[in-house]
Amino acid sequence: MRENKGKTIVRAAAFTAALFALLPFSACKKHVHTYEEVWSKNEFVHWRNPTCGDTDEPDALSIHNFNKDGLCTLCGYQKPVDEELGDDEDDEGTKPNDDGKEEQKPGGKEPTPDESQGGSHGEETGNVYRDGLLYREIVDEAGNKGLSVFAGDWKDKKEIEIPEEHNALPVVEIGEDGFSGCGALEKIVLPESVRTVGYRAFYGCEKLKDVTLPARMDDLDEWAFADCKALETIAIPAGITALRYKLFSGCISLQNVSLPEGLTLIGNKTFYHCLSLERLDIPASVTRIGNYAFSECEALKDFSLPKNLVYLGNSAFSSCLSLTEAIMPDTVTQMGFQAFYNCVSLTRLRLSANLSKIEYAAFYNCTALPEVTIPENAVSIEEYAFTNCRALSTLVIPRSIKKIGTCAFFYCSSLNTITYSGTTSEWYAIEKADWWNYSTPNQISQSVICLGD
Repeated sequence: MRENKGKTIVRAAAFTAALFALLPFSACKKHVHTYEEVWSKNEFVHWRNPTCGDTDEPDALSIHNFNKDGLCTLCGYQKPVDEELGDDEDDEGTKPNDDGKEEQKPGGKEPTPDESQGGSHGEETGNVYRDGLLYREIVDEAGNKGLSVFAGDWKDKKEIEIPEEHNALPVVEIGEDGFSGCGALEKIVLPESVRTVGYRAFYGCEKLKDVTLPARMDDLDEWAFADCKALETIAIPAGITALRYKLFSGCISLQNVSLPEGLTLIGNKTFYHCLSLERLDIPASVTRIGNYAFSECEALKDFSLPKNLVYLGNSAFSSCLSLTEAIMPDTVTQMGFQAFYNCVSLTRLRLSANLSKIEYAAFYNCTALPEVTIPENAVSIEEYAFTNCRALSTLVIPRSIKKIGTCAFFYCSSLNTITYSGTTSEWYAIEKADWWNYSTPNQISQSVICLGD
């Protein structure tokens, strides 16, 4: 240990070398450690546990090497199939179980394009009208009558224009599953009278490219445009305050999205797997971004988190392969697990000053990230938080940290020095889990600069 202008550099390597010098190496030379033949594994790494009783160190601890089918070619671990998340009222979620699957409320059955049409947001009166399109009479809470519309006999049309009224009643709703699975539909014209687009209304309309939402609309239900693979542009009306579950999920051609001021929620999986979405201006009014909201938006790179954001969900930006920066406002008090998992182009990161912990695998496999400053209010860095951040060379940890989880900096192969704002004794008092810095340079013996000494 040496002092330099009030800064103490802890060199555990010297201590370790001195300790080993006292040990009888002749005994070790006669012993060869033995390990289990069967791999132990979790969702990120695999290893072999010792069987000889003379060591606690695992053998061959390393990150999975997945093939295109999600199977580790060495240990045989299979990536779990993505499971549906619940609705947006339960978007906090929980940390994955040991098998990598999430504990969560079920999100309902997966729709199929040929399901029968039915349901509405108003109370049905039983009156049904057919004129190519199918209409059902509904009554809202105020007692006003209107019509919910369905594809009816027009499921094979390329273009549909919905009238403003039928039989002297206004068309106010696109019904639940109203046009889902209309495989030929390329353009639909909605009248200004429409206030609601119902649940799965256009789900699976794979050729739908041209749709304009009425200005007075105030409700877009879950799955409304999910898997509309040709849809390129959408403008959300000013009356919409929440984008619901899987609203545009799987819209792989979607490039241009206009969001209104007054929007407060971008829900679970709203833009999940929108592969062509490169930029998005999120209004300052948004306070919550749900689970997997932008997950697998592989082209997304021109993006800023809104200044009033409070909650950032689990895997919100996971596998956004082109995302280069994440500047988090200090209004954020909760960031979910795996929030920026596998953002391999991320080079600039600013964390909210009001985060209490860095969540499980939050920045796992952000291989280009060069520096991280943990906020002063944080008390823990959870398991796998920065695993495989191979470019990480600058790390600042505050004295508020009480715990560093398993494999938190696993395979951070460029991390030579940690700057810690507390004292040497405080550094050693931090609860550090097994393998917290496995395969960093010199592992436990790397330099720690303690600014508090």
